[in-house]
Amino acid sequence: TYFARYFEWQGVCREQWFFQCVRADMLKSEGVLITKCAHQDYANETFPFQKVECRLNTFSIKQCSFGLLFKFYVNGNFVSMGYQIIVFADKNRKITRFPRDVLEVVRKYEDPNVTISELSHERGH
Repeated sequence: TYFARYFEWQGVCREQWFFQCVRADMLKSEGVLITKCAHQDYANETFPFQKVECRLNTFSIKQCSFGLLFKFYVNGNFVSMGYQIIVFADKNRKITRFPRDVLEVVRKYEDPNVTISELSHERGH
């Protein structure tokens, strides 16, 4: 599977998770979600028409940002892992705090064992 598909899958999973689990309005009336960075590491190949499962957790939750960890599996076998750092901004694109109710839900998905520094270290940076 072409490597860029994983970034597409990250976006699909992120939007679906936010819509179904956090807030269906996607915070559109209050501001915008900005992807500060995105990364993907590959462990095994995937092939067209395979069913790819994505498991999502949050990490490094702060008032204005948090990380999303994406783990991809085929038939229960790990194939890839990636992450995004998401920042919230108001309609004028000024970084601002997430609404309290959003952070409460985001914390329910937190993996406290994951930090951005650990993810960067695993990449050899």
